[in-house]
Amino acid sequence: MVYGWSSRLHSLIYTSFCVLCGQRSHSRKELCAACIRDLSWNRNCCSICAAPMPPESGPRRCGHCLKSPPPWDIAVSPLLYAWPLDQLLQRFKFNGDLAIGRLLGELLADHLAAGRVLKPDLLITVPLHNARLR
Repeated sequence: MVYGWSSRLHSLIYTSFCVLCGQRSHSRKELCAACIRDLSWNRNCCSICAAPMPPESGPRRCGHCLKSPPPWDIAVSPLLYAWPLDQLLQRFKFNGDLAIGRLLGELLADHLAAGRVLKPDLLITVPLHNARLR
């Protein structure tokens, strides 16, 4: 009960704004409702590698995973690499925008909490190549 009260007080004192359009966000996330609707969710994907697949595809595994299964059990990618995710990732990766990192983490946590997949044993990042870092 105390946490609900403090959460409401926090949202009244600290206004959050959408990281994409700059409008006031009425949720705890830093995305407004319109921008959340614009996200490209990866709903039809391979059950092993999470590669996007056509909605009418029969088996839930892509041809590559059927032909040569990867060494892992499952990969999760809740969003497609399209606008606005591509812009958000670049802002986080190359501009050090930590608010974007928190937002992306919250979106992944919400996807995992929805129960579509088992909780992961491990989360890994894709590191920046040394040449790109220089």
